[in-house]
Amino acid sequence: MIKGSDWWADRVPDKLGEHYTQEVVAAVRSGDAVIEWATIVDGDFEFEIMRAPLAVGTFDDHVFALGLTAEAVDLIALALEERGVPVMSPTPHLWDLAAEDPRQVQIGPHTLPQLIGRQNGAAGMTKTAAKASGDAIMADRPALCALISAACKCTVLHPYGDADGIRDDHACEYGWRLPGKVGWGSANSSGTGWVVQSAQWAHFYRHFFDYSMGAVYVKARARLAGRSVDLRKLARGGPDSARVAPAGPVPFIVHPECRDAVSGVLEQIPDTQPSERPIIAIGSKGSAVASWQRILMRAGFSLAPWNDDGVFGKLTHNATVGFQKERGLPGNGIVDDATWQAEHVEPAERDEPDGGISAVTLCRNFTQADRKSVDNIVIHTIEAVEASTTADNTAAWGAGPSAPRASWHYALDDDSTILCVPEESVAWAAPGLNKRGIQLEHAGFARQSYDEWFDPFSRRMLARSAKLAAVICKRWNIPVRFVDAAGLMRGERGITTHYQVTKGPGKGRTTHTDPGRGFPMSAYLGMIQEAMT
Repeated sequence: MIKGSDWWADRVPDKLGEHYTQEVVAAVRSGDAVIEWATIVDGDFEFEIMRAPLAVGTFDDHVFALGLTAEAVDLIALALEERGVPVMSPTPHLWDLAAEDPRQVQIGPHTLPQLIGRQNGAAGMTKTAAKASGDAIMADRPALCALISAACKCTVLHPYGDADGIRDDHACEYGWRLPGKVGWGSANSSGTGWVVQSAQWAHFYRHFFDYSMGAVYVKARARLAGRSVDLRKLARGGPDSARVAPAGPVPFIVHPECRDAVSGVLEQIPDTQPSERPIIAIGSKGSAVASWQRILMRAGFSLAPWNDDGVFGKLTHNATVGFQKERGLPGNGIVDDATWQAEHVEPAERDEPDGGISAVTLCRNFTQADRKSVDNIVIHTIEAVEASTTADNTAAWGAGPSAPRASWHYALDDDSTILCVPEESVAWAAPGLNKRGIQLEHAGFARQSYDEWFDPFSRRMLARSAKLAAVICKRWNIPVRFVDAAGLMRGERGITTHYQVTKGPGKGRTTHTDPGRGFPMSAYLGMIQEAMT
């Protein structure tokens, strides 16, 4: 994989032009694009939008591909679709939903001439200005942990649509949110009081290399009321189109349907393949392993605390198996050519779980009993990588000769619900609430952020867990409500966490803080209530 600094120095021309477009598209086609996704939840609607503009290079050495034309943004979308990642430009309404996220960071280097050393306008449409804009974003790299939707502008209308009044060879833009009203601004679609750059006949579609223009996309596949939807189709009309389309008559692009209209740039770029990569597996070491580990982390698998240390250990192996199973590959943990090339393949859709168990592997250590009542469900994290093998491995460990002096009723990951202790018996998982609780262990870590609990793996796992919890609540007549430490001390019944046990009835007997502050308890309870009905 090419380093972003080398790509920018050696491949990007001094004067932005069609050759620059070709180089960016070629980098995307060869797998050298760096993309970070964030999940936006709006009621029963979920979609994924890029945290930052598309970049070229490696995870630790990349350059934001700013200075694009509107046509280049379309061409990049087509190249991503070729690699199995169907995307669309965010409509005004989707852009607004992303910007309303409380973690929103307003950077907007386009509005800060001091960051790029020159004023706005045609004088700024240079390689130097584009790089300075990207550096302004990179300089505040910690902010990229939050969602950035003001780091660049976003094309939302190309000249090949069917809206009234479209001018040939011009493009409209949307994005670049501002904190106050200006003469050329217009109210955003959500009506929150922010203003946005108005849709205007501002730029030529093909020949205006705006240094503040970046490629920001939304994944075409989203979820609405529990079902998978294609936003490109949804935005064109129908009863749910308001979830995607703007509230007012603002024109927008939903997908670059311009294969016959673009300048032929795609045809001028030879098909490129990722450079030949070695077969790696458990025990391998070196830069190829580090590159693979970064791919796993971008795909949502946590490898902390070792991260991309270049050592292919058990954590990397488990994550690799999960990555392969998500993409329909043999889950053998061996990174061969097919696995390398699956970097940009979307995880396959899976059948919805029904709340039943997938296997029984009884723990070695627990207290056999015949309980007649249970008061609480206790949520735990396994403190192991998010992978489709984690529940199986955890259950096998609890049943094996080196089993810990601990146990749990169920171990869960995204495709397994394993019964490890019968519900009538007592598991050893949360001292102080073992006799009254049913213990659910989930793949993942207590350090996970709220965002990380909504990555594709966690959403599947939580859906599975919620349906299991609904069955348990019905079976034992447990109310679907959160119970904190004080409530546990009063004997209240409901759903709790190991941390609340630590602060309450288990104080002095356990120190665990799982499932962590980021665990989305309110959303989880809502999922249980939905499953109950």
